[in-house]
Formats: sequence, structure tokens, C-alpha cells
Amino acid sequence: MLEKLKKQLDKFCTTGLASIAGMVWRMGGSGNYSRYWRRAGVALLLVLNCFIKTKSWFSLIVFPTSFGPFTLGYGLPSPTDPKPSALGKFWSKFIKNEFWLRVAVRASCGLAYSMNYLVLGILLSHYIRMGIAMLLLTILIPTIVV
Repeated sequence: MLEKLKKQLDKFCTTGLASIAGMVWRMGGSGNYSRYWRRAGVALLLVLNCFIKTKSWFSLIVFPTSFGPFTLGYGLPSPTDPKPSALGKFWSKFIKNEFWLRVAVRASCGLAYSMNYLVLGILLSHYIRMGIAMLLLTILIPTIVV
């Protein structure tokens, strides 16, 4: 009975943190607030979620594996954007088709976002779940925002 209650509380906590992360993500991208709401806010929420699940101080490693990728941009080189993202500049050297360029940039971001699963998967010894989550995030980010 106690174990079932713990699982329900964990799901409730994860859902609540995900909802707050969604709001913080949107705030950071709205232009009305600093981008650090997204970069640091979501990264801190991921650390908190990892700490709650693992009760390990190693979960603090999630912050740099989250914060770094959240600073990446999707910007592509164009006449209207004189400052494209570093990823956009890099991939535009190899890919000339705009659609595939967008896919490559966003897949790179998805792979970078998925790095925070490394810590959680290793601490919980859920290697298969970790791999599936990382693969899905890498694949789904380009399909959602292309």
C-alpha cells in the first residue's frame, strides 16, 4: 500500500514539475521575459525531478547537461537573421536544402536535450528506458518544430 502511494506521489510530482517547466519554457521564449527563464528554470526543474527520483547528489550533474543544450538555438543563416545559431551555421556548411537543414539543427538540439537522461538512467540503472527516451527525444524534436 505504501509503495503504491509512493508511485502515485512520484507521478503527481513529475506531472506538476512538467507543467511548471512548460510555463517556464514558454516564458523564456515569449520575448517578454529573459531567456534564462527557459535555460536555467527548466534545467533546475530537471535537477529537482532527478533528485526526487534518485535521492542522489549526483543528480546535480543534470544542470550542465540541461542548461548547455537549452542555450542552443534553432536559427538558420538567412538575410533576415544576421546572427544564426552556431548549429545553424555548422549544418549549413554541409546541407543546402532548407527542410533538411532544419531537421539536422533540430535533431542536434533533441540529442543535446536528451543528454540529461544519461544521469537519471545511470543512477536508476534504467539503461533501456534511458536509450529509448534519448532516441525518442532526438527523433521527435525535429518532427514537432520543423
